[in-house]
Amino acid sequence: MITAIGKQRLASAAASGSTFISHIGVGDDDTDEDVSDLVLGNELYRVALTTVAQNDQTCWGVGTILASAIGAGSYDINEFGFFDALSGGNMICRVVLGETITITGTKELVIVWGEVNP
Repeated sequence: MITAIGKQRLASAAASGSTFISHIGVGDDDTDEDVSDLVLGNELYRVALTTVAQNDQTCWGVGTILASAIGAGSYDINEFGFFDALSGGNMICRVVLGETITITGTKELVIVWGEVNP
């Protein structure tokens, strides 16, 4: 879901031709997403996107999360979001997964995601 601030930022970026979505974060909260969300429910890790594109109707990107980068152990991923900064910043989009993805050890999670703003 594109957040309220995300809709504003996407419209401004489309008008100016700029790109501002730069990072993807993952978390383990499964609370339903809402247009008013400002942060992930419980962010575990955030990384720079390797690919990003956006206009006033869509945003999408590709990011790779390595379990070992989060830390030792096993991590249940239930949510992710696009951001405009490595820390803090604005959450542009958020999605809660329909099922938990568990990553551990040397596993990597490659996220390719897009959102259409009707």
